[in-house]
Amino acid sequence: MSKTEIEQALQGKGDFVKIDYLQKFLSKAKSLEMRKFILLKTSEIYEDKGMLNEAARMCDSASHISIKDFEKVSLHMRESGLYIKSGYFEHADLAFKKALSFASQREKDEIKKSLKEFYFKQGEAFEKSQRRSNAIKLYEKMQTIGLDEVEKARIRERLIDLYEKTGRLKDYFAMKGKIN
Repeated sequence: MSKTEIEQALQGKGDFVKIDYLQKFLSKAKSLEMRKFILLKTSEIYEDKGMLNEAARMCDSASHISIKDFEKVSLHMRESGLYIKSGYFEHADLAFKKALSFASQREKDEIKKSLKEFYFKQGEAFEKSQRRSNAIKLYEKMQTIGLDEVEKARIRERLIDLYEKTGRLKDYFAMKGKIN
């Protein structure tokens, strides 16, 4: 089957029916390129449904059959982002390390920078959607990655605000003490 034939077969179907069809197509796919296409299509559907762990697993599977290093890096970074969104930071770290292993030295700095930016954006998204405990976990995790002093101060300010809003006064006063 070709990509257009697969997309036509999926047209007008519900998401779970699409996933079922894609699994059947995956078992019949012969080329690596087609398998990768099917895995990434499945990942998109899972992501749209909010099944982020499954979407991340599909990205990981697609990376295993990718030949080019830049594709592997891209897929592992996407996997890491999906795990961050779902709150599985240890899985995100593993995916990030996989991405780094396939990157050149020049690319490693860019990857680290983009990961920090993604963490910050996701923290803001958690705050906007009133998911404060998720934002706290994310910001606490961010304190363990390599941040400069400006970024650390930004994280501490966010945490102080979130600790106060969630009633975690012990943590609030401890963090205030670190600043003063």
